[in-house]
Amino acid sequence: ERNLKREIQRRILQTGSTIVERVVQNLAGPRSGRRYRVPGTRTYYTASAVGEYPASRLGHLRQSVRMYVLSPTSATVGTDIFYGKILEHKNPQRGGRPWLRRSAEEVWPKIESIWKRPWKL
Repeated sequence: ERNLKREIQRRILQTGSTIVERVVQNLAGPRSGRRYRVPGTRTYYTASAVGEYPASRLGHLRQSVRMYVLSPTSATVGTDIFYGKILEHKNPQRGGRPWLRRSAEEVWPKIESIWKRPWKL
């Protein structure tokens, strides 16, 4: 039973790490939405268009993505930045940019393979 718990913990951590890696990857890179001038500078910032992942002007959301271990057999992936939840759940036509669930769905085959491989007990 001890080996089973250890194996479950290992797979939970692998699953969470896989999701965190994809989220961070998806929140990086250029976007194709509207261009804004950064206040007080001569530089421009390109926002995300509908259907894209949120644009990262300063990288706060991307840097805040974490896996939180809730118990030996449970973990969650998220952020403590307030607008992360707003972006995730708001209608995309009204400024929402779903980022977390989409990223997890993209790595679902890899997550399945983590849980389907032979158990080392």
